[in-house]
Amino acid sequence: MITVRHEACWTREAIAEIVVALGRSPANIDDETPMPEALGDSLDAIEVALGVERRIGVTLSDDDLSHVPTFGALVDLIAERA
Repeated sequence: MITVRHEACWTREAIAEIVVALGRSPANIDDETPMPEALGDSLDAIEVALGVERRIGVTLSDDDLSHVPTFGALVDLIAERA
């Protein structure tokens, strides 16, 4: 599990690893990337949520994923809960 020290960079690195595991390129993702573009379909989003929980220890609900508009907002949400 990655320890998040309220530094968004740790969260971004962890999420980037999870996104790579889904076959997506983190090089094409930045803070302004819309969530559907960053995470793909709903099954990919579930996999990302499970990966975040396993690696960072933060639980994300379907509601969380559907209400954050951008990748940066997701990172902020996870950092707040860590």
